[in-house]
Amino acid sequence: MLEGLVQDVIADGMRVLFLVAAPLTALVALAALLVSVLQTTMALRDSVVPYVVRLSVCVAAAVFGAASARDTLVALFSRALGGQ
Repeated sequence: MLEGLVQDVIADGMRVLFLVAAPLTALVALAALLVSVLQTTMALRDSVVPYVVRLSVCVAAAVFGAASARDTLVALFSRALGGQ
């Protein structure tokens, strides 16, 4: 019985990892790709631009995706701590 619960919690943890981290990683990678293309075409040599854009994307994702991530994490922790 306990083994099944542990496996369910681990599976839910992996699902939460993909639901929370995968979209953020994809957005940051897309932003970095766009900035690198723009830097190449405009011949910008400033190294601060990519960091500012990545940070902006992370902040925007945190602001707009915080409720969804919070709900997913709360569901995981409530299941892990015994509340179905």
